Amino acid sequence: MRLGLLHLSDIHMTLGDNSVISKYPNIIPAIQEYLFEVDAVYVIISGDSAYSGNEGEYEKVINMLKHIENQIVELKKFKPRFVVIPGNHDCDFKDTSLYAVRFAALC
Repeated sequence: MRLGLLHLSDIHMTLGDNSVISKYPNIIPAIQEYLFEVDAVYVIISGDSAYSGNEGEYEKVINMLKHIENQIVELKKFKPRFVVIPGNHDCDFKDTSLYAVRFAALC
């Protein structure tokens, strides 16, 4: 079995404009030739998905990851697995509801 790893880090998604919004639709097309060679894909998000741990930031990240997932499903006919490792920006120090943990659980 050949395993593919897609590693994303330091997305720093904010509630406002984000440069990553215009770039993420191009991730899978950029690596699609490699996806044809693998039997499974893990998408690893290591740290700082959000900028300030705000729930709205996580909603935007989840939408981004769903788009990436849909692109992989369309190409490979299987869903990727997600591994999320929260970073310090994934903490909302004003709120103790642990959005980072909720985000990781959704993936």
